[in-house]
Amino acid sequence: MRQPRGSLRPKPREAVAKCKVSVVLHTGGLLPDLSVKDTIRMIAPTFPKPRDVDEVTTETNLTHLAKQAVKRCSGGEKQRVRQALAILGSPDLLILDEPTAGMDPNAR
Repeated sequence: MRQPRGSLRPKPREAVAKCKVSVVLHTGGLLPDLSVKDTIRMIAPTFPKPRDVDEVTTETNLTHLAKQAVKRCSGGEKQRVRQALAILGSPDLLILDEPTAGMDPNAR
């Protein structure tokens, strides 16, 4: 679908490239041997203007897990790591693919 002339909405590919859209996937995308904080720290530079890693870690309630290997995290904790990665670029739109699946009741 073509956008009308003068439209201020970016095309989908442009929106993704400009970090206006991000997604929290239900599974995958994590390297099991890295720590939680190293995972977030490694992905941060892939964004043009990433948020502060410590801020994102705190916001997603991962501070106490920062030094823990991802493979030792529960399903809900891994989901929070994926959420942290998704918000690193400060997206305008965050798409959630079963965001609470596997999370403990308090995290939901």
